[in-house]
Amino acid sequence: MKQIFLTLLLFSLAWSLQAQTQGKVYNAENQTPLEQVLVIAGDKLLTRTAANGSFSIPSGILPDTLTFRHMGYHTRSLFVKPADSLITINLTSRSFEVGDVVIRAYHAREKAFQADGPINTLNAKEIRDVSSGSPAPVMNSLPGLYMHSGARNTNRITIRGIGSRSQYTTTKIKAYLNGIPLTSGVGETTLEDLDLNLIDRITVLKGPSSSIHGAALGGTILYRMGLPSQQGTSLSQQMVVGSYNMLQNSTQLTWKGRKTGIQVAYDKLSDGGFRQNDHYNRDALTALVRHQLTPDVGLTYLGRYHQLKAYIPSSLSEETYLSQPTQAADNWNSVNGHEQYNRMMHGLSLDVDFSEQLRNETSLFLKRYNGEEVRPFNILDDQTLTTGARSLFEWTTGFLNGRFKAEAGYELFHESYNWEIYETLEGGDWGSLLHSNQQYRIQHNLFSSLTMDWKRLGVSLGMNFNRTGYRYNDLGADSVDYSDQKDYQWIASPRLSLTYSLSEQWMLFGMLGHGFSAPSYEETLNASGFVDGSIQPETGWNREVGLRARSADNRWLAKLSAYSISVQNLLVTKRLAEDRFEKINAGETRHNGIELLAKIRWIDQPWMQGQLNMSYMWTDYRFMEFTDEGQDHSGNNLPGIPEHKATLGVNLDFPEGFYLRADWLGVDQMPMNDENALYSNPYHRINLKAGIRKTLSENWMVTLYGGIRNATDQHYASMILINAPSFGGAPPRYYYPGEPRNFFGGLSIQYAFGQ
Repeated sequence: MKQIFLTLLLFSLAWSLQAQTQGKVYNAENQTPLEQVLVIAGDKLLTRTAANGSFSIPSGILPDTLTFRHMGYHTRSLFVKPADSLITINLTSRSFEVGDVVIRAYHAREKAFQADGPINTLNAKEIRDVSSGSPAPVMNSLPGLYMHSGARNTNRITIRGIGSRSQYTTTKIKAYLNGIPLTSGVGETTLEDLDLNLIDRITVLKGPSSSIHGAALGGTILYRMGLPSQQGTSLSQQMVVGSYNMLQNSTQLTWKGRKTGIQVAYDKLSDGGFRQNDHYNRDALTALVRHQLTPDVGLTYLGRYHQLKAYIPSSLSEETYLSQPTQAADNWNSVNGHEQYNRMMHGLSLDVDFSEQLRNETSLFLKRYNGEEVRPFNILDDQTLTTGARSLFEWTTGFLNGRFKAEAGYELFHESYNWEIYETLEGGDWGSLLHSNQQYRIQHNLFSSLTMDWKRLGVSLGMNFNRTGYRYNDLGADSVDYSDQKDYQWIASPRLSLTYSLSEQWMLFGMLGHGFSAPSYEETLNASGFVDGSIQPETGWNREVGLRARSADNRWLAKLSAYSISVQNLLVTKRLAEDRFEKINAGETRHNGIELLAKIRWIDQPWMQGQLNMSYMWTDYRFMEFTDEGQDHSGNNLPGIPEHKATLGVNLDFPEGFYLRADWLGVDQMPMNDENALYSNPYHRINLKAGIRKTLSENWMVTLYGGIRNATDQHYASMILINAPSFGGAPPRYYYPGEPRNFFGGLSIQYAFGQ
């Protein structure tokens, strides 16, 4: 009996010594594990998180409250109980960042200040301060980017001049939302559908510089929707009203438990627009859920559904733009031109820590689109189904007195596209069926990266292999069958980057990277309507050097970059006869530029906090060799890009929650056609915003604000339709007028339920 009692006692003691609370610490914005987080009880350091963000504390010394502290993040405290065997903690970044935040960019995890390539980031506060209900001010606050905005549903983003010759949409860049591709199978990206109130971080990789995200010629834009950091349930309601009958209602519900985080949001936006035929209406429902299955396994789901109906006022001739900018184009107005569609997106991601050194994240995604567009020349009825998968392995270890990291993965993208073309009748009614078509788009991406970091020097090698193919089925009933296919050969896009830390506050980087842009199936067709097998992707090399600097007291941050991008195999139009054309690879462009960005916390007093945000870009983007339709444009500037663009933002925060914001944008003139025969006028725009944010109690928070867009009432073109055509002797329509001075106001109420 004594032996049995002694055995049970020893077993109990051994179990109590082994019993422990395990946890993982994540960046709330992108769910990347955070290492070297201090885990504190009172004023005593208990432990630090490992490379995979994990920590463990024996139950015998577990305090009532744990505090988590990391440079660049808000400190979090969490009440814990001995029964908590597994907990997850989400840390949110500070509003004023100097580069200590861990982001997903050229690698699965890296600090922004130490990134080995050209990046710009915006956190949640910066996005909401600047957005004013539109993505254009957000994107235009960054150097190297210019976003044309003709209407809420008509936009075009260029990064370092890449994609400037696209007319109505963004091309030659890639975009992701929480790892799910937003870019279509033909390289078109629609970013205006996203609700920026839900986005917690935007990271822009500029130029052909990324390996793990596909080596797009123009660059990559990464959107991250985060999870709540505070334990418990929170409900928020925001309403914004503005000029031209603009109304936006947003409802968000969040819940954070020990192992699970949930965010569900509904957003409705309607806008009458300041022009004819300019109404806009969008409804969207979004859900993000993450559950920590075990200390080493996490599962994340992202779902989004939205429907939209937006009318299209289109562009105007110079005379109408100057005298009657509120008018719509006559041909679009006469048929009530519009687009309407619904989109659905689902993504499921599983991340596994096999050890402190080895990690994998695998995602599956499904997207569906069903839409129609009524146009003066015809009606488009189209459907898209997109499926795919992405997997990335990350391995980190010590090597040669430094740190070695290897990353490798694969992305599969498959898209089926069905479309029919109908005749447009009077008033926009549907006529007879003209064409019926089907297309399959397949992309394979293999990518890898090897990085070696020592105390001062960092070296990174990357490689991306891509293969793109198209299958086209002509479903028409006519005698000629145009069904065909196009398969590009594997494209290898290498990348080399070097970083050197002069000190903790100064860093140099240099980079050489390759990128590409595969032409769409339609761009490969010859004059007879069949595939031209000689058409190849546009390719380019980016050469860049840069400097990052910050103060020792974290009062300012500055970035300076100089780059040169050369693009070959540019598609140009070859005239075969007066009415017969086809595309060939015969163009070359050179993109030289300088970019500067600075953030300064210039006032840090109890009575006022002040911050300045500044950016500037100088561009020299030219055709080196370009003959289109028999006209030689070599030496001309690329259209649709200003030579100079500058921004200045002033943020003032006062006690009791009162704040003021002012944002200025200055844009130089830009050529409007390849001939450089016409130029737009330079312009500047000022947006103002003031508000008060009050915490009424432990549970209630209220924000009231108002503002003015285009405060000086500038008359300017917010979008240029480059190389605008002319039909029937009518003047070409180059101009989309920007909104005149207009006003907005909003009220946000947030309630935190008891834990």
